[in-house]
Amino acid sequence: MTDDRDVLRSISWRDVFPWVLIFRTFGVSFQLRVLLLAIAGVILVDVGWWGAAQVFLPQEERPQAEVVHPPLFAKRAVEQAAEGRLGTILLIADPIQEVWVHATRPYRTFFSVHNSIRSAAYRAFCALWATAVWSVFGGAICRIAALALTRDERCGLKAALKFGLYRFLSFFTAPLFPLLGVLAFAIPAILLGLLSYFGDVGLLISGILYFVAAIFGVMTAALLIPLLFGWPLMWGAIATEASDAFDALSRSYAYVTQRPLHFAFYSAISLAVGVLGLFVISVIVVVSLGMTDWAFSLGAGDERLAEIHVAVEDALYFPQAIAGDGPQLTQGARIIHFWRGLVARIIDGYVYGFFFIAATAIYLLLRYDVDQAELDEVALEDEVRFPPPTFATEEGSTAAEPESKAPGNFESTPPPPAD
Repeated sequence: MTDDRDVLRSISWRDVFPWVLIFRTFGVSFQLRVLLLAIAGVILVDVGWWGAAQVFLPQEERPQAEVVHPPLFAKRAVEQAAEGRLGTILLIADPIQEVWVHATRPYRTFFSVHNSIRSAAYRAFCALWATAVWSVFGGAICRIAALALTRDERCGLKAALKFGLYRFLSFFTAPLFPLLGVLAFAIPAILLGLLSYFGDVGLLISGILYFVAAIFGVMTAALLIPLLFGWPLMWGAIATEASDAFDALSRSYAYVTQRPLHFAFYSAISLAVGVLGLFVISVIVVVSLGMTDWAFSLGAGDERLAEIHVAVEDALYFPQAIAGDGPQLTQGARIIHFWRGLVARIIDGYVYGFFFIAATAIYLLLRYDVDQAELDEVALEDEVRFPPPTFATEEGSTAAEPESKAPGNFESTPPPPAD
């Protein structure tokens, strides 16, 4: 008697639970090219913000730190390791929220009511500069993630940077278009504010018409809230679809508003994966710096090492207190501090790299939920889905159409044979 029962030999967990795709972001975020791109982006943003402070802000309002300073995550990790409590970084670290807060801070502070003209110009420059930098480096990271997560293909560093540069305008303008709408919606409130400036009569008229400004304020909130949460999806959309800014803008707004609970669920899973990766990279950096200090102290002595650390802190935050110290100690300590800070930047590189990789993964999952697109669909540069046909020559051989006239992504029909 034949047994016709089917035997379940394997389960495709990706089909049953599509969100397991997020677990693959852990390995992608540790790739060397991702870390290099993210570290370069972090340093360029830092340099641009420091230069903007020198131009736009008075001396007393400038940040009291050098250009390449120890990142926040590295400082936390080193402090925890020094106290023997490195494991607690799992409780205090939130890589996705930290990057989101840091990246959006210039935009959010630009709309503060306490801004002066100089501070508003400074924050506007910082916002545009950070957007421009991450349009190239963040776009390159998202392209690496899109190919790795969909087709399991490797995208080299040069190819990723080329993609980011080629799609720069799309990455750069996608989050800025809604801000133009925000400025347009602010015009009624600006006019009412100007009217209220001219005496009590103007204030009375402004109070009567204030409901108009309130209506536009609600419209502004409806425009800004999806942008605040969905702007990382724009990077994922452009990197996956090789599309323009308008397509990325429409997709991010549609996915966030139509699947908000899915978006929150995927973000929570990404946070758990990111925290685990942050702990691993923090252990690597802390052990590296600790072993370097140990070896250095064998030659210099622990007292000299302590003097170097004190000199660094004084040079950064209390420059007037080191007037009596030797300049060699100060400059040498700053150089040592620079290299230590560069090593510590690996943590920032991981955090920012993971942020853009997770955004790409979340975009793929939301596209799967809303548009029913397969998780392995990605647009390839210069892809020809239907190759150009061949034509017979008079000698009986075949020849292809000239490359410049070859069809792109559609199938063409050869001309009828000659009589």
